[in-house]
Amino acid sequence: IMEGTYDKKTKTMTMAGEGPGMEGKMTKYRSETKTTSKDDFEMKMWIGDGKEPMFTILYKRKKK
Repeated sequence: IMEGTYDKKTKTMTMAGEGPGMEGKMTKYRSETKTTSKDDFEMKMWIGDGKEPMFTILYKRKKK
């Protein structure tokens, strides 16, 4: 379960929580999702106390 805040000015949602990690032990998680345009957003996820994100996903709306 994660909880967080949304900053309208930067269009960024920041969330933090705790859940099972890869080794089965409880681990801290943090995510940051930023809207970069009306058709794109970027999500980053940190696991544990990492200074660099574990992964980054770039989402793009499919154009018809």
